[in-house]
Amino acid sequence: MNKGRMKKVIYLLIALCLAINRITFVSASENVNNKYLKLWYPSKLNDNNFEFVYIEMPKDVNNLPEYAIRALINGKGLNENIWNEIPSGINLNSVIIKDNVAELNFDNTLLDKITDNHSMYFIINSIKKTLNEFDFIDSFVIKVNGEKIEQINEYIIDNNLSITSSKNVFLNVMLGDPEIPNPVIYLDAGHGGTAPGAVGADGTKESNINLQIALKVRDYLQAKGATVIMSRTSDITKDMDTRVAEANNSNIDFIVTIHCNSSTNTSARGYQVFYPSTHDVSISTALATKINSRLAFTSIPKFGSPTTHDGIGLLLYTKSPAVLVETAFMSNSQDLALLKSPTEQSNIANNIYIGIRQWWWGN
Repeated sequence: MNKGRMKKVIYLLIALCLAINRITFVSASENVNNKYLKLWYPSKLNDNNFEFVYIEMPKDVNNLPEYAIRALINGKGLNENIWNEIPSGINLNSVIIKDNVAELNFDNTLLDKITDNHSMYFIINSIKKTLNEFDFIDSFVIKVNGEKIEQINEYIIDNNLSITSSKNVFLNVMLGDPEIPNPVIYLDAGHGGTAPGAVGADGTKESNINLQIALKVRDYLQAKGATVIMSRTSDITKDMDTRVAEANNSNIDFIVTIHCNSSTNTSARGYQVFYPSTHDVSISTALATKINSRLAFTSIPKFGSPTTHDGIGLLLYTKSPAVLVETAFMSNSQDLALLKSPTEQSNIANNIYIGIRQWWWGN
Protein backbone atom coordinates (compact mmCIF):
# COMPACT_ATOMS: atom_id res chain seq x y z
CA MET A 1 0.00 0.00 0.00
CA ASN A 2 1.46 3.35 -1.02
CA LYS A 3 1.76 6.30 1.33
CA GLY A 4 -1.15 8.19 -0.29
CA ARG A 5 -3.57 5.32 0.20
CA MET A 6 -2.26 4.76 3.71
CA LYS A 7 -3.00 8.38 4.66
CA LYS A 8 -6.52 8.12 3.23
CA VAL A 9 -7.21 4.97 5.26
CA ILE A 10 -5.88 6.62 8.43
CA TYR A 11 -8.02 9.73 7.83
CA LEU A 12 -11.08 7.55 7.25
CA LEU A 13 -10.43 5.63 10.46
CA ILE A 14 -9.99 8.87 12.43
CA ALA A 15 -13.23 10.29 10.97
CA LEU A 16 -15.06 7.05 11.78
CA CYS A 17 -13.81 7.12 15.38
CA LEU A 18 -14.85 10.73 15.80
CA ALA A 19 -18.30 9.97 14.40
CA ILE A 20 -18.71 7.00 16.76
CA ASN A 21 -17.58 9.12 19.71
CA ARG A 22 -20.04 11.87 18.77
CA ILE A 23 -22.94 9.43 18.50
CA THR A 24 -21.99 7.89 21.84
CA PHE A 25 -21.75 11.34 23.46
CA VAL A 26 -25.13 12.49 22.14
CA SER A 27 -26.79 9.24 23.18
CA ALA A 28 -25.24 9.46 26.62
CA SER A 29 -26.40 13.07 26.99
CA GLU A 30 -29.92 12.19 25.98
CA ASN A 31 -29.81 9.22 28.31
CA VAL A 32 -28.75 11.46 31.21
CA ASN A 33 -31.63 13.86 30.53
CA ASN A 34 -34.06 10.97 30.36
CA LYS A 35 -32.90 9.61 33.70
CA TYR A 36 -34.27 12.45 35.80
CA LEU A 37 -37.51 14.26 36.58
CA LYS A 38 -37.83 17.91 37.64
CA LEU A 39 -39.80 18.83 40.75
CA TRP A 40 -40.56 22.50 41.41
CA TYR A 41 -40.66 23.95 44.93
CA PRO A 42 -41.00 27.45 46.43
CA SER A 43 -37.69 29.22 46.94
CA LYS A 44 -36.78 32.17 49.12
CA LEU A 45 -33.58 32.81 47.15
CA ASN A 46 -34.98 32.98 43.63
CA ASP A 47 -36.69 36.15 42.37
CA ASN A 48 -39.10 33.95 40.42
CA ASN A 49 -40.18 32.29 43.69
CA PHE A 50 -39.52 28.73 42.49
CA GLU A 51 -36.59 26.40 41.88
CA PHE A 52 -36.45 22.86 40.58
CA VAL A 53 -34.60 19.81 41.80
CA TYR A 54 -33.75 16.70 39.84
CA ILE A 55 -34.88 13.33 41.12
CA GLU A 56 -33.91 10.02 39.55
CA MET A 57 -36.49 8.61 37.20
CA PRO A 58 -37.62 5.17 38.36
CA LYS A 59 -37.54 2.15 36.11
CA ASP A 60 -40.70 0.42 34.95
CA VAL A 61 -43.07 3.26 35.89
CA ASN A 62 -45.77 3.79 33.30
CA ASN A 63 -47.35 6.94 34.77
CA LEU A 64 -44.50 9.39 35.25
CA PRO A 65 -46.73 12.45 35.94
CA GLU A 66 -48.37 10.59 38.81
CA TYR A 67 -44.97 9.54 40.14
CA ALA A 68 -43.74 13.14 39.92
CA ILE A 69 -46.76 14.59 41.75
CA ARG A 70 -46.52 11.94 44.48
CA ALA A 71 -42.81 12.76 44.86
CA LEU A 72 -43.67 16.47 45.03
CA ILE A 73 -46.29 15.89 47.73
CA ASN A 74 -43.76 13.88 49.74
CA GLY A 75 -41.11 16.61 49.40
CA LYS A 76 -38.57 14.50 47.57
CA GLY A 77 -35.29 16.28 46.82
CA LEU A 78 -35.77 19.17 49.25
CA ASN A 79 -32.71 21.17 50.30
CA GLU A 80 -32.01 24.15 52.54
CA ASN A 81 -32.96 26.73 49.91
CA ILE A 82 -36.45 25.44 49.13
CA TRP A 83 -39.46 24.11 50.98
CA ASN A 84 -42.67 22.22 50.31
CA GLU A 85 -45.84 24.23 50.92
CA ILE A 86 -48.04 21.16 50.35
CA PRO A 87 -49.17 19.92 53.78
CA SER A 88 -48.00 16.50 54.86
CA GLY A 89 -50.64 13.79 54.98
CA ILE A 90 -52.43 14.71 51.76
CA ASN A 91 -53.43 11.60 49.83
CA LEU A 92 -53.37 11.48 46.04
CA ASN A 93 -55.61 8.72 44.70
CA SER A 94 -54.57 8.88 41.07
CA VAL A 95 -53.37 10.96 38.12
CA ILE A 96 -55.10 10.14 34.86
CA ILE A 97 -54.09 11.71 31.53
CA LYS A 98 -56.97 12.25 29.10
CA ASP A 99 -56.64 14.31 25.92
CA ASN A 100 -53.59 16.15 27.25
CA VAL A 101 -55.37 16.97 30.53
CA ALA A 102 -53.98 15.63 33.81
CA GLU A 103 -56.75 14.75 36.27
CA LEU A 104 -55.37 14.82 39.82
CA ASN A 105 -57.79 13.01 42.10
CA PHE A 106 -57.29 13.48 45.86
CA ASP A 107 -59.31 12.37 48.84
CA ASN A 108 -60.76 14.70 51.50
CA THR A 109 -57.33 15.29 53.06
CA LEU A 110 -56.69 17.93 50.39
CA LEU A 111 -59.45 20.15 51.76
CA ASP A 112 -59.01 19.15 55.40
CA LYS A 113 -55.32 20.01 55.66
CA ILE A 114 -55.02 23.22 53.62
CA THR A 115 -55.75 26.29 55.74
CA ASP A 116 -55.66 30.05 55.10
CA ASN A 117 -52.12 30.02 56.48
CA HIS A 118 -50.96 27.92 53.52
CA SER A 119 -49.98 29.76 50.36
CA MET A 120 -52.17 28.39 47.57
CA TYR A 121 -49.99 30.35 45.15
CA PHE A 122 -47.01 28.21 46.16
CA ILE A 123 -49.01 24.95 46.22
CA ILE A 124 -50.72 25.33 42.84
CA ASN A 125 -47.67 26.68 41.03
CA SER A 126 -45.48 23.85 42.36
CA ILE A 127 -47.97 21.44 40.80
CA LYS A 128 -48.31 23.45 37.57
CA LYS A 129 -44.59 23.81 37.02
CA THR A 130 -43.93 20.13 37.74
CA LEU A 131 -46.64 19.03 35.29
CA ASN A 132 -45.36 21.52 32.71
CA GLU A 133 -42.22 19.37 32.34
CA PHE A 134 -44.34 16.85 30.41
CA ASP A 135 -44.93 18.07 26.86
CA PHE A 136 -48.03 15.87 26.47
CA ILE A 137 -49.88 17.74 29.27
CA ASP A 138 -51.55 21.07 28.41
CA SER A 139 -53.66 21.60 31.54
CA PHE A 140 -54.75 19.90 34.72
CA VAL A 141 -57.84 19.41 36.85
CA ILE A 142 -57.94 18.95 40.61
CA LYS A 143 -60.61 16.60 41.93
CA VAL A 144 -61.61 15.45 45.39
CA ASN A 145 -63.18 11.99 45.35
CA GLY A 146 -63.91 12.42 41.65
CA GLU A 147 -65.54 15.87 41.92
CA LYS A 148 -63.78 18.80 40.24
CA ILE A 149 -62.56 21.51 42.61
CA GLU A 150 -62.27 25.00 41.12
CA GLN A 151 -61.47 26.98 44.26
CA ILE A 152 -59.72 26.34 47.59
CA ASN A 153 -60.30 29.02 50.22
CA GLU A 154 -60.30 32.23 48.14
CA TYR A 155 -57.81 30.90 45.59
CA ILE A 156 -59.19 30.17 42.14
CA ILE A 157 -57.37 27.25 40.55
CA ASP A 158 -56.10 28.39 37.17
CA ASN A 159 -55.29 25.08 35.52
CA ASN A 160 -53.81 26.21 32.21
CA LEU A 161 -50.11 25.39 31.98
CA SER A 162 -49.43 27.92 29.24
CA ILE A 163 -49.43 31.66 29.87
CA THR A 164 -51.60 33.65 27.51
CA SER A 165 -51.43 37.37 27.09
CA SER A 166 -54.29 39.28 25.51
CA LYS A 167 -55.38 42.89 25.48
CA ASN A 168 -51.81 44.18 25.75
CA VAL A 169 -52.97 47.76 25.44
CA PHE A 170 -51.46 50.91 26.87
CA LEU A 171 -53.00 53.88 28.61
CA ASN A 172 -54.59 56.41 26.29
CA VAL A 173 -52.99 59.24 28.23
CA MET A 174 -49.30 60.01 28.28
CA LEU A 175 -47.73 59.96 31.70
CA GLY A 176 -46.33 63.39 32.53
CA ASP A 177 -49.07 65.18 30.55
CA PRO A 178 -50.48 67.97 32.78
CA GLU A 179 -53.96 67.23 31.38
CA ILE A 180 -54.03 63.69 32.78
CA PRO A 181 -57.41 63.15 34.47
CA ASN A 182 -57.48 61.93 38.03
CA PRO A 183 -58.03 58.15 38.11
CA VAL A 184 -60.93 56.12 39.46
CA ILE A 185 -59.51 53.21 41.45
CA TYR A 186 -61.10 50.08 42.88
CA LEU A 187 -59.14 49.53 46.11
CA ASP A 188 -59.64 46.16 47.76
CA ALA A 189 -58.82 45.26 51.36
CA GLY A 190 -58.52 41.49 51.10
CA HIS A 191 -60.69 39.10 53.15
CA GLY A 192 -62.86 40.40 56.03
CA GLY A 193 -65.60 39.31 58.39
CA THR A 194 -65.93 35.53 58.55
CA ALA A 195 -63.00 35.18 56.13
CA PRO A 196 -60.03 36.50 58.14
CA GLY A 197 -57.37 35.18 55.77
CA ALA A 198 -54.06 34.17 57.32
CA VAL A 199 -53.77 34.36 61.08
CA GLY A 200 -50.52 35.25 62.82
CA ALA A 201 -49.05 33.20 65.67
CA ASP A 202 -50.47 35.76 68.13
CA GLY A 203 -53.95 35.65 66.61
CA THR A 204 -53.60 38.75 64.42
CA LYS A 205 -55.97 38.54 61.45
CA GLU A 206 -54.75 39.33 57.96
CA SER A 207 -58.11 40.96 57.16
CA ASN A 208 -57.53 43.63 59.81
CA ILE A 209 -54.00 44.42 58.58
CA ASN A 210 -55.23 44.61 54.98
CA LEU A 211 -57.98 47.04 55.95
CA GLN A 212 -55.73 49.32 58.02
CA ILE A 213 -53.24 49.65 55.16
CA ALA A 214 -55.92 50.03 52.47
CA LEU A 215 -57.66 52.85 54.35
CA LYS A 216 -54.36 54.72 54.59
CA VAL A 217 -53.73 54.21 50.85
CA ARG A 218 -57.24 55.55 50.18
CA ASP A 219 -56.57 58.69 52.19
CA TYR A 220 -53.34 59.41 50.32
CA LEU A 221 -55.02 58.87 46.94
CA GLN A 222 -58.05 61.00 47.72
CA ALA A 223 -55.82 63.83 48.89
CA LYS A 224 -54.14 63.69 45.47
CA GLY A 225 -57.50 63.90 43.68
CA ALA A 226 -58.25 60.26 42.84
CA THR A 227 -61.70 58.76 43.20
CA VAL A 228 -61.42 55.60 45.29
CA ILE A 229 -64.06 52.87 45.41
CA MET A 230 -63.37 50.69 48.45
CA SER A 231 -64.41 47.04 48.54
CA ARG A 232 -64.94 47.45 52.28
CA THR A 233 -64.25 50.04 54.96
CA SER A 234 -64.97 47.84 57.97
CA ASP A 235 -64.63 44.22 59.04
CA ILE A 236 -67.47 42.83 56.93
CA THR A 237 -67.82 39.63 54.92
CA LYS A 238 -67.87 40.14 51.16
CA ASP A 239 -67.34 37.28 48.73
CA MET A 240 -65.03 37.49 45.75
CA ASP A 241 -67.85 37.34 43.18
CA THR A 242 -69.34 40.52 44.66
CA ARG A 243 -65.99 42.30 44.58
CA VAL A 244 -65.41 41.28 40.95
CA ALA A 245 -68.91 42.43 39.99
CA GLU A 246 -68.37 45.79 41.73
CA ALA A 247 -65.10 46.35 39.90
CA ASN A 248 -66.52 45.31 36.53
CA ASN A 249 -69.68 47.41 36.92
CA SER A 250 -67.80 50.57 37.91
CA ASN A 251 -66.12 52.93 35.49
CA ILE A 252 -62.65 52.39 36.97
CA ASP A 253 -59.18 52.81 35.55
CA PHE A 254 -57.44 50.07 37.52
CA ILE A 255 -57.61 47.78 40.56
CA VAL A 256 -55.29 47.44 43.54
CA THR A 257 -55.96 44.59 45.97
CA ILE A 258 -54.02 44.47 49.24
CA HIS A 259 -53.18 41.24 51.06
CA CYS A 260 -50.59 39.71 53.37
CA ASN A 261 -48.71 36.56 52.48
CA SER A 262 -48.36 33.40 54.55
CA SER A 263 -46.39 30.17 54.33
CA THR A 264 -45.54 27.04 56.26
CA ASN A 265 -41.94 28.23 55.94
CA THR A 266 -41.78 30.74 58.79
CA SER A 267 -38.41 32.08 57.61
CA ALA A 268 -39.95 33.33 54.35
CA ARG A 269 -40.55 37.06 54.52
CA GLY A 270 -40.89 40.10 52.33
CA TYR A 271 -43.16 42.00 49.93
CA GLN A 272 -44.09 41.22 46.36
CA VAL A 273 -46.51 42.56 43.75
CA PHE A 274 -48.40 40.44 41.20
CA TYR A 275 -50.30 41.06 37.97
CA PRO A 276 -52.59 38.91 35.75
CA SER A 277 -51.34 36.97 32.75
CA THR A 278 -54.68 36.98 30.94
CA HIS A 279 -55.60 40.64 30.34
CA ASP A 280 -54.14 44.16 30.37
CA VAL A 281 -50.75 42.60 31.00
CA SER A 282 -48.56 45.52 29.90
CA ILE A 283 -50.43 48.10 31.96
CA SER A 284 -50.67 45.87 35.02
CA THR A 285 -46.98 44.96 34.80
CA ALA A 286 -45.98 48.63 34.69
CA LEU A 287 -48.06 49.45 37.76
CA ALA A 288 -46.82 46.38 39.65
CA THR A 289 -43.22 47.30 38.87
CA LYS A 290 -43.67 50.85 40.19
CA ILE A 291 -45.29 49.75 43.44
CA ASN A 292 -42.75 46.96 43.93
CA SER A 293 -39.87 49.41 43.50
CA ARG A 294 -41.37 51.81 46.05
CA LEU A 295 -41.86 49.11 48.70
CA ALA A 296 -38.05 48.93 48.86
CA PHE A 297 -38.32 52.12 50.94
CA THR A 298 -40.14 50.27 53.72
CA SER A 299 -38.55 48.22 56.50
CA ILE A 300 -39.71 45.00 54.85
CA PRO A 301 -37.29 43.12 52.56
CA LYS A 302 -38.15 42.09 49.00
CA PHE A 303 -39.34 38.51 48.58
CA GLY A 304 -39.50 38.46 44.78
CA SER A 305 -39.87 40.53 41.64
CA PRO A 306 -43.30 41.26 40.13
CA THR A 307 -44.76 38.22 38.42
CA THR A 308 -48.09 36.75 37.30
CA HIS A 309 -50.76 35.49 39.67
CA ASP A 310 -54.06 34.16 38.33
CA GLY A 311 -55.46 32.68 41.54
CA ILE A 312 -57.29 35.80 42.73
CA GLY A 313 -60.64 36.71 41.18
CA LEU A 314 -59.88 40.46 41.08
CA LEU A 315 -56.94 39.69 38.80
CA LEU A 316 -58.46 36.85 36.81
CA TYR A 317 -62.08 37.85 36.17
CA THR A 318 -62.00 41.64 35.98
CA LYS A 319 -61.93 43.88 32.91
CA SER A 320 -59.42 46.47 34.10
CA PRO A 321 -55.67 46.50 34.76
CA ALA A 322 -55.06 45.04 38.21
CA VAL A 323 -52.31 44.34 40.72
CA LEU A 324 -52.12 42.33 43.92
CA VAL A 325 -49.85 43.70 46.67
CA GLU A 326 -48.60 41.10 49.16
CA THR A 327 -47.18 43.42 51.80
CA ALA A 328 -45.37 40.86 54.00
CA PHE A 329 -45.68 37.38 55.54
CA MET A 330 -48.07 36.94 58.47
CA SER A 331 -46.26 33.67 59.18
CA ASN A 332 -42.91 35.39 59.85
CA SER A 333 -42.44 36.96 63.30
CA GLN A 334 -40.36 39.89 62.02
CA ASP A 335 -42.77 40.71 59.21
CA LEU A 336 -45.75 40.35 61.55
CA ALA A 337 -44.28 42.83 64.03
CA LEU A 338 -43.84 45.36 61.20
CA LEU A 339 -47.33 44.75 59.84
CA LYS A 340 -48.81 45.46 63.28
CA SER A 341 -46.87 48.70 63.70
CA PRO A 342 -49.02 51.78 62.88
CA THR A 343 -45.85 53.59 61.77
CA GLU A 344 -44.87 50.84 59.36
CA GLN A 345 -48.46 50.49 58.12
CA SER A 346 -48.35 54.17 57.17
CA ASN A 347 -44.95 53.65 55.54
CA ILE A 348 -46.25 50.72 53.49
CA ALA A 349 -49.40 52.61 52.50
CA ASN A 350 -47.47 55.74 51.57
CA ASN A 351 -45.12 53.83 49.29
CA ILE A 352 -47.97 51.95 47.62
CA TYR A 353 -49.51 55.37 46.99
CA ILE A 354 -46.25 56.85 45.68
CA GLY A 355 -45.90 53.90 43.28
CA ILE A 356 -49.42 54.55 41.98
CA ARG A 357 -48.79 58.30 41.82
CA GLN A 358 -45.54 57.99 39.89
CA TRP A 359 -47.11 55.53 37.45
CA TRP A 360 -50.33 57.46 36.79
CA TRP A 361 -49.42 61.11 37.24
CA GLY A 362 -45.74 60.69 36.38
CA ASN A 363 -44.37 62.35 39.51
